[in-house]
Amino acid sequence: MKKTGIKLIIIVCLISFFMISAIALYIIPKKETLQNKIQNNHIDILNEINTYQDKYFKIIKRNNALLDLENRPEVISDLKELKLLFIEIKNKIDKDSKYLFEYEKIKNTYKQNNGSNTFEINEFAKRKFEAYDKLLNDTYKEIQNKLSKDDFEKLRISQIAWLKEVENYKKVFDSKGFGTIGTVIKYDYETNMRAFRTLLLMLYLN
Repeated sequence: MKKTGIKLIIIVCLISFFMISAIALYIIPKKETLQNKIQNNHIDILNEINTYQDKYFKIIKRNNALLDLENRPEVISDLKELKLLFIEIKNKIDKDSKYLFEYEKIKNTYKQNNGSNTFEINEFAKRKFEAYDKLLNDTYKEIQNKLSKDDFEKLRISQIAWLKEVENYKKVFDSKGFGTIGTVIKYDYETNMRAFRTLLLMLYLN
């Protein structure tokens, strides 16, 4: 009886061992597969962001649409294309996103600059810029909390490239010599850049 009991215990232990091993072999690859899927998804999102960002700069650089004061036909065409690009991206964002809600709130709040003099016009443009700039930073921080260290580093590199393009466009602005109207133009084009980049970053939060 004792030998039979010992054999039974050994058999049960062996069965348990093999069952645990089999479960581990099944679960671990599944976990790794899920992690790979998440990582690949983030890579796809970043590639999409970079592609859209390239399209954006291509449009605004073509005829300097954000710096034009003459309403040239080619510029009007560029601005329409730019508007469609904004809409295309916005349609890809979760409609319940709190960041999209804040984006729309800012857009509606600062829909029309009704300043009656240069100071008021500039102040309005400044507040609008600051609102979008804050939303951009808030969205960026939220993504930082969500992404792995490696994925966020890839995004950081993309962000540096974007900032370089923003700085390069400032050189185009400086070359125009707009005079007193230059302040509101600068705020407006930088606001446009931040609004677009914020929408792009929201793709991470779907």
